[in-house]
Amino acid sequence: PFRTEKSAPRFDSKKSYDLPRYLEDVEALCTQYSINTDSEKKEKAVYYADTEAADVFKSLPGYSNNTVTWNSFKDEVFKKYPGTSPEKKYRVADIDLLVQSFLKSKPRLYDQEALASYIRRFNVRYDSVKPKISDGEAARSFMSGFELSVRNQIAAELRFLDANHNPEDNWTHEQCMKAAENVWTPSNVAPFGGVLGENTTAGRSTLPTPEL
Repeated sequence: PFRTEKSAPRFDSKKSYDLPRYLEDVEALCTQYSINTDSEKKEKAVYYADTEAADVFKSLPGYSNNTVTWNSFKDEVFKKYPGTSPEKKYRVADIDLLVQSFLKSKPRLYDQEALASYIRRFNVRYDSVKPKISDGEAARSFMSGFELSVRNQIAAELRFLDANHNPEDNWTHEQCMKAAENVWTPSNVAPFGGVLGENTTAGRSTLPTPEL
């Protein structure tokens, strides 16, 4: 997304305590858009930061040095903002808290900013606990963040995207996220701010929520 879009990561130099979360958001966005090289990740960190922070980031030796990894570059950044370096590791319980928080917020289907934030934060937490839970379990947790009517629409979209999917196989969390993004598109929003009916998703017939 462009830096002016609501779903884009943001960093305000006056709120340095948000730096760890900002860099997490940049990492999650890079994962979502298959941006894999360390140099590209550094560029995105600069692109979405405010002018002051962008100048600081670009002045660091690791920014232009392609032999410096993304993690090493982050260490350089944290040194410029004392007290911000996160030693935090997420727990499985943190995924549950995020899922429950998103479910309680009851975002409407057209709120793409809310969905993008949910996906980014879910990916960051899952990456931290990945050895402890399977991808199938992650998919089930992700889907639990939606009300039943929305889960049904996502389920229909999953079947539409892969009509040959073996019912005995788990859906991946990335497949569920892609289906959720499709359901969340403006074309699926009914007139006057409503959403499509519970039994239809852009013309697809709703199928029972698949076994994840």
